[in-house]
Amino acid sequence: MTEPLTHSRSCQYPVPDWDRSYSSTLGREPINPRPMGYAKIFRDLQQYAIGYVTYSEGCNDDFNKVLWSCLGWDPDMKVGDITVEYSRYFISQRYGEKFGQGLLGLEKNWEGPVSTNEGVYKTLALFQEMERKATPQEKLNWRLQQGLYRAYL
Repeated sequence: MTEPLTHSRSCQYPVPDWDRSYSSTLGREPINPRPMGYAKIFRDLQQYAIGYVTYSEGCNDDFNKVLWSCLGWDPDMKVGDITVEYSRYFISQRYGEKFGQGLLGLEKNWEGPVSTNEGVYKTLALFQEMERKATPQEKLNWRLQQGLYRAYL
């Protein structure tokens, strides 16, 4: 089974009900953590496949590659556990829970009209808190910077 994990529109699995403002400004390959969406796609398709390949075209889909690989190893792994482990390993042990929540929030930010999505502000506040408390070294982490970029956007 192979799935391009990098595209958000003009692809096999576009972001459903994506606000036009995001679609128009972010285009096909934005920073796009989609923990719940891609876990569902993986689990829906798994029964039709023997093995899998994680496909990528860059760093914008970094989390999605890890998610797909984790589910390939253990299809029953909980998505929340994957977001926390990713965050602990790649961001910081102390940001495991918060950055993991942030990844879930970034995906939810894309659900429905942005004008009525209160989660956008909650996700931004979560990332701003991490940014304020981050050490200078943590602020250099490109994965943290990607999360911050998406939250501010």
